Amino acid sequence: MSLFDDTRGVSSPVSYILNLSVFLVIMVTVSMGASAFMTSTTQASTENSLETTGQQFSQSIMDVDRLVRGSAATGEIGTVVSLPPQVNGKYYKIQVINESDATGDPCSNSCIILQTNNGEATEVVDFTLGGETTIESKTFQAGSVYLARHENTASTHISIETDPNS
Repeated sequence: MSLFDDTRGVSSPVSYILNLSVFLVIMVTVSMGASAFMTSTTQASTENSLETTGQQFSQSIMDVDRLVRGSAATGEIGTVVSLPPQVNGKYYKIQVINESDATGDPCSNSCIILQTNNGEATEVVDFTLGGETTIESKTFQAGSVYLARHENTASTHISIETDPNS
């Protein structure tokens, strides 16, 4: 028996390398699939969180509007609204658009646009103010804000200011 006739030593290392290669290909494929699934799930979760936050903020705006409607009182009434500074670990900004400033894209009435700072997720929430009330169109970073309803004999207006106490 010569050195070149012995093939036993070749099959074991080759078999090991082939099995390892197949295992690695399977693991990479599964990892890529799981990564894509996790990304889409995170995206959907972020959009849902933005929508919920937008609905809560729009409700706060409408609550401030209703507080003194129908009364003879004039002046200012306001409240501090605490919005989470992050959703799913992502900072976001809020843009409030008054009905007179709405262009039809993305909204034709008063609306709130919430968008992550990296632009990955955007949600639009419409709202309606009563009577002749207008709201200040403004863009700001999420956090605590002060909503104030100013009423006089000529007009009713809601302003949005960054909370000075935050």
